[in-house]
Amino acid sequence: MGVARPSAKSLAKARDRVDSLHGWKADSVILSTAEFASLITAGLPAEARSHVDSLGVTLGENRLELHGRLDTKVIPKDQLGPFASMLNPWEPVAAAGPVSVPKPGFADWTVEQVTIRGITLPQSISQNIAQRVFATRDSRIRIPLPAGIGGLRIQPDKAILYPAQKQ
Repeated sequence: MGVARPSAKSLAKARDRVDSLHGWKADSVILSTAEFASLITAGLPAEARSHVDSLGVTLGENRLELHGRLDTKVIPKDQLGPFASMLNPWEPVAAAGPVSVPKPGFADWTVEQVTIRGITLPQSISQNIAQRVFATRDSRIRIPLPAGIGGLRIQPDKAILYPAQKQ
């Protein structure tokens, strides 16, 4: 599947669908890639949104890949060696890794791999960049989900959200 771009319309649809878990007592809701992208990117820390623009999301089997343009000032030059001198102020970037729901209302996205301008960086450098961009102590980014969401299954063309408990 291609890259889905978040939008206000998709975010509103995602929130409406999630509300159906409570109002209709549904056992799950299915979000399109664009709806899930909108829900996830809305929950990104403000720090991250100041370093990345033109956001988009690609889904895989229980994985998320965030695409955008990265402000390269956030990357320590010593992390990239000679490659650092080749970077423009803003570069295309993709960060990928698995997503889990450790507790209701939150998703944990663990960045395992960062690709800048088509070059995939070693995992240790990828994780260091994720820590700086997302202002975390490790490469796990905690993203708030709507209240009551206790489970999540991501597939290449959709995300299925489950309530925290049967109602």
